[in-house]
Parts: sequence; structure tokens; C-alpha cells
Amino acid sequence: MQRECPYCAEKIQRRARVCRFCSTKIDPLYVENPAANKQICKIMAWYEEGTDSEAIAVKMNESGELTLDSHKSWTGDRVQTIVSSFSESGLKAMPASSAPPRRITSRPSATEGERREWYQTGWVWLWIGLGMLVLISIVNGSGSGKPSEAEISACKNLIWQHNRYEPSRMRYAGTESGAIIIDYTTPTYGNYWKLRCQNGNPQVWAQGASMWMDI
Repeated sequence: MQRECPYCAEKIQRRARVCRFCSTKIDPLYVENPAANKQICKIMAWYEEGTDSEAIAVKMNESGELTLDSHKSWTGDRVQTIVSSFSESGLKAMPASSAPPRRITSRPSATEGERREWYQTGWVWLWIGLGMLVLISIVNGSGSGKPSEAEISACKNLIWQHNRYEPSRMRYAGTESGAIIIDYTTPTYGNYWKLRCQNGNPQVWAQGASMWMDI
């Protein structure tokens, strides 16, 4: 009889201690006593088909099976204890005594807001890292010759991050005083802008003022 992994939702064996899909360690849902485990699997199979606890108790008694711990007839409450103990919630294996297992809390999954925050934080650190690469290259004098493709790409991404200029419209135009120069053509009127990455900051050449300005 199988169960769902509480982390990846793939079908795995109830005796599994490590999910064969996501490799996460999990607590098995079974008992060491083979006879008790057989009864539990039968009860859980009926329960997962939609049979209620009272009806399952009737089925167990009709089949002539008694509870292994007290050798008494099954009741709805006893069946419900088994169902609660062995539902898909991540339980520790029971000892052979068939005493009800201790319920533990499964690892909570991240909320949508938490996943969005992690994603945004990751992008921020990516841009910071790319900006630092450009800055380090300039400080080390690597800008004296043609920069690497990675440095040019980092400069374009830095410009895109600050002003959302399309990287596809950017063209490497050389270096000046250790700074990477980028030619950019605007999508609306086809105007030509001269951009550069200086000390980790994107700048645009102001033609009228004849000076570089941060963007």
C-alpha cells in the first residue's frame, strides 16, 4: 500500500524512510508487527475509498478480526484512532506493541508571499553581484583593453535594472577611461544615446551639458 510523500506528493511505499523522488528523509507510516500492519493497511484502504469509521469497524468484525492489542471487537472510535494515527501527516513508526504513535508536525511549505520574497531577494543580490564584477574589473585595470563578454553583459544588465532600457538595443562601443561604453537606440524615434558603466553606476552622456549624468 502506498502513500504520498508529504514534500513532493509523489506515491511512495508506506515503509519508506527516504523519498525516492525528492530524496527527503520522512517518517514511515507502518508498525513493526506484521499482523498489525496488515490490519492497518486494510483499514486505511477502506478509509481512503471513503468508508467511514463505523462502517470500517463493522467490516473488520464481519471478517472475524479482533484488535491485536486487546483482542476485542472493533469500534468506530478504535478505527478512528488508527485513521488519525496513519493519515498522510508524517508519523514515526510504531513499536510492535501497536500503541498509538506520537504525532509530529510535518515541515511547513513556504507560502506564496515567502516564495515571491525569496525570488525578489535573489534577483537583487544577482544585480549587486554583477555590478561588483564591473567595479572590480575597472579597479583592477581590466578596462584598459576590450572587456570580456561577461563584463559587457553585466553592464547592460546594470543599465536595464536602473532604467529598463532593452538590452537587445544596446551595442558595445568600446571603453573610455576604464568605463564600458554602450550605444543605445531608442525604440520610438530611433534616437541614439551614449551610455556607460562607471564605478558600478550607469550613466548617460548629456549632449547639451557635455557631461555624464547618472541614470
